[in-house]
Amino acid sequence: MYAIYIGHLIGNNWRVKYYLHVSEEFTDTFEDKLWIDAYTIETHDHDNEYMWEGINGPYYSRWFPAPNKGYHDITVYTDYGTDITETNEVNNDETEDFYFWWL
Repeated sequence: MYAIYIGHLIGNNWRVKYYLHVSEEFTDTFEDKLWIDAYTIETHDHDNEYMWEGINGPYYSRWFPAPNKGYHDITVYTDYGTDITETNEVNNDETEDFYFWWL
């Protein structure tokens, strides 16, 4: 139904850009720990455990509606060394340079 591919890291806060390939329309949350590459998890420190064990899986996520088939860019917060609170969407959204999800 879908596949996800790591793209690149953005800035010093390790916001990981992924490419989501959608073969059919769907609405889902990110629940699978494989969504984030094991290398990223194991080799980079992170301050906020709620991001990794959040309400929707290993990191905090919103519902993600895919409007159609094809590739869609998304950005996942993997912050460390910052004071961003992953359980507070307002704090995440204050980082205006990067959006929580990119479509």
